[in-house]
Amino acid sequence: MAVRQPSTTMSSPSVQRSPGSGVERQRWMQTLLKFERSLVGCETDQAQSQRIWQSVVFYNYLQVAMGGPREAGTAAQYQAAAAVGAALVAVVALAKHHDALAKQSSASV
Repeated sequence: MAVRQPSTTMSSPSVQRSPGSGVERQRWMQTLLKFERSLVGCETDQAQSQRIWQSVVFYNYLQVAMGGPREAGTAAQYQAAAAVGAALVAVVALAKHHDALAKQSSASV
């Protein structure tokens, strides 16, 4: 696993580059990296990372930027997010059901 080091570009101090990969990472992406590593309990490489993100649904519950760490959203923001979150869960469930039916159909042919 390559160690992520700060980018040498002065114009974008929040950007990091993964050595050898040519991929720029914004500081907020560290949250996603920590999340994926918490799922498997160890550091992840690029292949593991890709498998993880192709197998999960990640959704920012509140669709607004917070002013800082440990800041909570408003009641109205949580109410709006609940409706969108419920719709997302329904869409994902429907897609999984569709995939299962397609798999059954192709297996019986």
